[in-house]
Amino acid sequence: MGITTVLALLLALWINRPTRFYGFVQGAVFSPHIISLVSIAMLWMWLMDLNTDF
Repeated sequence: MGITTVLALLLALWINRPTRFYGFVQGAVFSPHIISLVSIAMLWMWLMDLNTDF
């Protein structure tokens, strides 16, 4: 448990450090969260659409 906390802290510090690839690293880390939120929102929009014919 202690080693994972230390590794998580080191990873967070590495991601937060401004480098040449800062934007790419943040995009790679946060894109799964954004993609899942958008896909869930689109699914709910499709389910709640009143103009669908079943």
